[in-house]
Amino acid sequence: MILEYIVTGNEMKLLDDTTSQVFLVPSVVLMEQAAAGVVRELVACFDKSKEFAVICGRGNNAGDGIAIARLLNQAGYRCMVYYAFGTDEAGSELFELQKNIYARYGFKVVSDIECVCKSDVIIDALFGTGLKRAIEGSLADVISSVNKTDAYRVAVDVPSGVDSDKGHVMGCTFKADFTYTFSYKKTGLLLWPGCDYCGLVKVVPIGIDDHSFCCNLPSVRALDESDLKKLDNRPAHSNKGTFGKLLVIAGSRNMAGAAVLPAPGFFGYEHVLRAVGCDIGYFLLDEQSDFSPAARLDALMDMLTDDTDIFFIANPNNPTGYLADSTFMKQIIGHCKQKHIYVVADECFMGFCEKNYSVLSLLCDYDNLIVVRAFTKLFAIPGVRLGYMLSKNETVRQKVQRNLPEWNVSVLAQMAGDACIMESEYIKETASYVSRQRRLLSDGLKKLGFKVYKSDADFILFYSNLPLYDILLNKGILIRDCSNYVGLSEGYFRVAVKTYDENVRLLKVIGECIEKN
Repeated sequence: MILEYIVTGNEMKLLDDTTSQVFLVPSVVLMEQAAAGVVRELVACFDKSKEFAVICGRGNNAGDGIAIARLLNQAGYRCMVYYAFGTDEAGSELFELQKNIYARYGFKVVSDIECVCKSDVIIDALFGTGLKRAIEGSLADVISSVNKTDAYRVAVDVPSGVDSDKGHVMGCTFKADFTYTFSYKKTGLLLWPGCDYCGLVKVVPIGIDDHSFCCNLPSVRALDESDLKKLDNRPAHSNKGTFGKLLVIAGSRNMAGAAVLPAPGFFGYEHVLRAVGCDIGYFLLDEQSDFSPAARLDALMDMLTDDTDIFFIANPNNPTGYLADSTFMKQIIGHCKQKHIYVVADECFMGFCEKNYSVLSLLCDYDNLIVVRAFTKLFAIPGVRLGYMLSKNETVRQKVQRNLPEWNVSVLAQMAGDACIMESEYIKETASYVSRQRRLLSDGLKKLGFKVYKSDADFILFYSNLPLYDILLNKGILIRDCSNYVGLSEGYFRVAVKTYDENVRLLKVIGECIEKN
């Protein structure tokens, strides 16, 4: 029996790196072989009367696309390139190389998406496996325009908008008729709903084989058609027990998962849910609205179906700091009650907010609502590990209590909690001080040219092209690199709102780094 290897985006990147570093095959050679493989497939499907267009991003997937366009032109086909980020936008090293090669040949480049939409075959080379956040804005408009055409649509490696690991659809997604993926199928191409956007999937060999695993085999393997043909035909009168046992692990086609998590969001929820074998569906927040969940309220309600068991929401959100208002929270909790979904409202950072949008007042009306809070954030006592849960639902309280460790709260923690409860004036003063310092830090980051997202918490999320984590670490300043959050990518950082002197020092050091870079 032959089991086919299925890889994630990260596993594929590791294979690329291993092939280049261990077996000394240059990355540009792999790219050229990938482009040549796709062109062979296209030439076999389409004659020279067809006009091609390649939509390019600025990463290595776009480099593949440019190389495909060049080889098509050299083979006598008409092919144009459209740079979705503009011709002046810098990209990856291999992207820049392929762009320069293409320019030297003088092949056609267009700046109008309408020209692309008139083509017979449109090739998607926007993102590939590297996509980490939802496609929106002008890029979403580009994909939407292409999806409405009668052209054949071809995706390079992975349709843009499909999560290559989990098959999630992230924003506006390219709807492909054909997907030519490299070396191995990606898990996201086989999982719903991503598989609905792939069309016919074909693996194109590019010179990476099983040697590149270096004994680190992927976690997923699959049967192929030849394996199924090896099964014996059953006589019509036979009993199923004669032929062994079959285990099927499956779920509903429309099931987002037993749990739904906003993304980006606190990674601790995922850790706990996976520990108990819970399936997870991610609801991608809208960056253009500062990651406000209310901006996509209808989409969120559509995702919270009868098949969902529990919905987690941190308010304010971690790592964005966005504070959802009471109207939104009540709408979601009410919707979830109708669908018999538990809502866990994490209010651990609510004490830092000047606006009080807590849902504590709703506890008596909603038996599906669970509120969790902590003393550790507001009172700066993380080592004490003290928090609490509130719920009207007696069954929930009993289940939680049964699963608590035997000595889950120490005497010291209880005494600290008793002292914290009495500090109402401290809470008010802290919220006011944090608010002032948050404005100072946010305004300072904006003046330095960064994209800063709205926050009501004691931290701020912002975006930078500079490798700030490493630069600041060398200066003795630690910030949070948020690239590993679902829904975020490289370049997103979270900084804590601290004292006036500390905030001023941070801004000064960042300003000095910008001047040097």
